[in-house]
Amino acid sequence: MPLTQAFAQLRGTGGLRRVETAEFLATLQHSRRFKVEFPQPDAPLVRLARRSALDAAKAVLQVSDAPLTPEEILARAHVFVGPDSARWNPRTLGNALVEEKGFYLLGPRSYGLRQHFSVAQELWEQIRADFRALLKQENRPISTAEVVNFRKFDWAGQTNTYELACILRQDDGLIDLGKFLFALTEWGIEEREYIKDLIPKILEKAGRPLTGTEVLERLQQLRSVSPTCIASALRKHSQTRDYGFGHYGLKSWGESVKSSIVADAGLVQRVIRRATPPLTFTRLGEILDVSVAGELAGRLWQTCAALPDVLRIPEERSPGTRLIHRSCRLERALVATAGEVNRPLPLYEFQWELNERFGPLFASKSLDELRRCLEQSQMFLRNAAGEFILDVHLDQLGLDATAIRRACAEILSESKEIVGCEDMLERLEADGKIWEELSPDILASVLRDDCTFQRN
Repeated sequence: MPLTQAFAQLRGTGGLRRVETAEFLATLQHSRRFKVEFPQPDAPLVRLARRSALDAAKAVLQVSDAPLTPEEILARAHVFVGPDSARWNPRTLGNALVEEKGFYLLGPRSYGLRQHFSVAQELWEQIRADFRALLKQENRPISTAEVVNFRKFDWAGQTNTYELACILRQDDGLIDLGKFLFALTEWGIEEREYIKDLIPKILEKAGRPLTGTEVLERLQQLRSVSPTCIASALRKHSQTRDYGFGHYGLKSWGESVKSSIVADAGLVQRVIRRATPPLTFTRLGEILDVSVAGELAGRLWQTCAALPDVLRIPEERSPGTRLIHRSCRLERALVATAGEVNRPLPLYEFQWELNERFGPLFASKSLDELRRCLEQSQMFLRNAAGEFILDVHLDQLGLDATAIRRACAEILSESKEIVGCEDMLERLEADGKIWEELSPDILASVLRDDCTFQRN
């Protein structure tokens, strides 16, 4: 501003009315915070020697129609501050844009001012009252994501997770537990328990192995949790044990939990459905770490016999009894058969092998139906002799390979980890992306030939 205007405003401030011109000029002369410039000899200007990134951010946002990321703010700040903006770091700026200074996180890494809220300020008090009432009704902490995603109130469609959190933080009756999770102040909750502390408590309360999805559902009742991080948290936790096929428990349970494992119909059915068919009773015991000759074997067989979707060949219990999930598709059975035989097969031998291994499940399939399935499958090639051979390099099994690869790429990009196929399957399911026929072997085949993924 003009130097004369700055001096006049200074003397208009309480306690500084008697400042002399000489003292004012001497202060400016020795201060590193200000510069005096003379664009015209008789009209000196005073400005800050270094412009504040926050001031520039506020100036940018004031003329913006929507919240901006730190990178977008700095790109536009050049108009206001010139080359000074080049030395500012987006991450540092993002950390400085806090509510105490008038900035609000209104979207993923997107900051705005009061003017950028989509919900009218007249509704804020009603929003806070509704949220307090919901907390009292549920008697547990609730995340803003739950309210927005499930449209708990009429106004939920007008806002988002981030903006709602900003509105609620200004309510003294609510306490922010972090990760968009809020509780009533009257509950006396002082700090948020971390995922690593909650996982053992959840498993201990359940008293049996849980899937990653089941753990996630229980965690989300206590705080906001990303589906992509739960599998990693369970796998790396010092107190948890991976029982395979997406089930986790506590190491402290030791052998005592095996009674629960063999009686868990969901776990047993999941193993049978995912394993390469047909699965023998002996192999099922090996997977579950249960001897097929001991007392637990009887309980395990009772569980298998009670599963309506599992075919047993023969019906009587024996180490070699084959267990086949009725949802097994013909193409998957052909792939498993070809992989086991490991040589080209003519059509009629495929039919023999299927009937031998899968009993009545595919007995009604004609040779023409088998031929159509083999010809349409991208897992098989036919040689000059008319025999079918499994092409292990093809990447589809009646699945949307593009969607599977895209979903896996998103998970890997966010977690930045090396992930095994079994772990990846659980993360996909936790994220709501489920392909019933997808097994670790099939997932590996889908990803193997895509240069986006690296095999380790």
